[in-house]
This record gives sequence, structure tokens and C-alpha cells, in this order.
Amino acid sequence: MDVLIVTWQGGGASQPALGLGRLLASRGHRVRILAPASFAGRVKAAGCILRHHPPELEFDPSAGRMFEDQQGHAIETVFGHRLADAAAAELAADSADVVVVDGLLRGVLCRTGALGTPTVVLTHMLHRHHGRPVDDSTGKWSQRWQYAHVNRLRRELGLIALRAGPDPLHTALVRRAAASIVVMTREFDDWPDPPPNVTHVGPVFEEHGAVGWDSPWQADDPRPLVVISMSTMYMRQEEVLRRVAEASVQVGGRALVLTGMELAPEEIAWPVGAIARRYVPHRAVLTEAALVISHAGMGTLMAAFAAGAPSICMPLGRDQQRNAQRAEELGAAVTVSPDASPAELRAQVSAALRSTELVAAAHAMARSIERHQNGAEAVAVIEGIAPHAVTTRSSEEAA
Repeated sequence: MDVLIVTWQGGGASQPALGLGRLLASRGHRVRILAPASFAGRVKAAGCILRHHPPELEFDPSAGRMFEDQQGHAIETVFGHRLADAAAAELAADSADVVVVDGLLRGVLCRTGALGTPTVVLTHMLHRHHGRPVDDSTGKWSQRWQYAHVNRLRRELGLIALRAGPDPLHTALVRRAAASIVVMTREFDDWPDPPPNVTHVGPVFEEHGAVGWDSPWQADDPRPLVVISMSTMYMRQEEVLRRVAEASVQVGGRALVLTGMELAPEEIAWPVGAIARRYVPHRAVLTEAALVISHAGMGTLMAAFAAGAPSICMPLGRDQQRNAQRAEELGAAVTVSPDASPAELRAQVSAALRSTELVAAAHAMARSIERHQNGAEAVAVIEGIAPHAVTTRSSEEAA
């Protein structure tokens, strides 16, 4: 089978796309990933072929380090022509049996729909975030505002405009796709009535195989390990990271801070005893963690729960407040304001480290995630869309 995956520089949003590419490539499929040039090493590690985004779509941090600082770039990435045109050009030059598109890339979804290529929507956000009601609001990023952008593009492509409601836009686009895979458990998503082409496949992680890391602590160090991660994207998280690391050390924990690739550890003055790294593979460290303190990004939460580690959520924006709310409803996390005082942080970290209830709920989440077999269900959905291609490839390999 030949698969094209379209992703973007969306922090945790890109990780399931690359993980899915790895799984498909490991089964002998040819996988191309349309992604930023900075993804070259990650795409190669996944066993896939990189196709570059148009140069003008490459994120330039000198114009503002946060994605939200560049509204024009954000709107063009999500709703614009350039990435949609690049996907269409790639398919025209080298056809695919299936194209997998990040669900936030509305323009690409419209374009692949117009071309008739079987499209799978990769959904990595909770329905309670995507499924906000279509009301009379016309503010930026409201449902009606998004419908207007999508319908302008659909009309240009000769497609019928979508009626704004009762479906939220994401659901309306999913209904018109061959399938949608949701990279979280059904229990966590709590989507009340998903369309029949939606499958909750559990988290799909970019990392794979046995991994390790150069821990600075002795193997017999009795202090609990607290892993702190506040987004792989830049979200002005310097002060929050510093205060959380300080509180974790003060209550007797080993504080490991992961700053992400867009924030260098040396940009922050760390408290004595805290260790900061840009990146440590989740699979290498989270199984040792007594507690994960994060911004409640979906990728970090799913990785923590897959390891059976409870969480403190400190949402910084985007979909994170809703993620934190759902994790707390399931009993596997508590939510703390990023503006919490040092005393409150110390109290919350200390209480979470002692909580048997949080641990039990996190272990229940781990069992739920394990049932999804590490992405096998996602692969099955995609292979099911082009069974002839899979059968042909299998026959050729057997011959």
C-alpha cells in the first residue's frame, strides 16, 4: 500500500502522525510524510520518506515564538491553499492508496476530498474541544468563523458548501472522509455519538522499541521521580517550569524537566537539584516516574497514563483545559493553576505523591490503553480502506 501522511509543526499533534508512519512502514507499506523540513531526522527514523512543506509555510520563530503570535501563519496552515496545493501536487506526481490528514488541517481535508483520494482524518483532540456548539458567535476561531473559511475553499474547489450546524465543523468533515482514527481511548474521549466511520484506536506513539537514557541519579536513589513537561511547543512556560521544578525538589523529589525542542534548558535558572533536558524519550523515563506534571497536552497525558503514572495538570491554553478536566474526571489527575503560589505547588505535589487513588486510576488508564495494542487498530483501519493494495503487496512479497 502507498500512504501519504500530512502533518505540521504542531508539537504533540505531529507525534501520532510519525508513529503511524513508523507502524505502516514496518509492515512493508511505502509511506510519505508531508511535513516541515525540520522533521527530516524524525521521518527518516520512522522509516518513511519526507516531502517538504512549501518554504513559505515553514514556521519562523523570529516572527514570534508562539504559534498564536503568528495568526496569519496559523490561518494559512489550517485553512489556506498552500499546504492543500502541496498535498494535491504530491498526489498528482505520485498517487497514494490512502492519505492520512491531521484533523486540524481543514484546507488539506477539503482538497483531498475534492480529488477523491480515500482520506483518513487523524483526530488528536477531545470531542469536547472540537465539538463546541455552533452558535451565533462570529469571533476568530469560533465555529461559524471556521465554517466560513472552509466553505470559501470548498466553493473554489467546486464542492458543496457545508451547512453551519448542527454538526461542529470537525464532525462535518469527518462524516465526509473514508474514516477517522482518534488517537486516545474511547473512555477518555467520551464522544457521545461519533459517526460510524470513527474508530478510537488508543494513543499512537512516535517512539518505539527498547530505549534508555543517561540518568544522573543512582539506580537505588529512593526519592520519587517527578517528570515535568510543559509542551514541546513554545508557550511562554519558562517561569512555570522553574517554579514547578523548585517545588518538586523542595518536597523531596528528583525533578527532571523536559523543556522541548523550542526552549533551551539554558534559558532558565534552575533550582539546585533539578535536572533539565530538551528531550528524553517518554518510554525511557515515564515508567520510572512517580508523578508527571504537565500542561495537559494530549500526547503527554496519554504517555503518562500508558506508563501508569498519575498527573498534575497545569493547562497553559489551547485544548489543555478540557484535557485536564477529563483526566480529573477519571480520577487520574488533579488540576492546578499555572499561577499557583510556591506554597500551593509544594502542597499539591506532596499530596499527589502520596495519593493511592491517583495511582490506582492511572493504572486503570494504562490497562485501557494496553487493550489497543500499540497502534495495531490504527493500522487495521487504514489497511481496511485499500484491501486490494494490501493483498497485492502481500502476494508480491510471498512470490
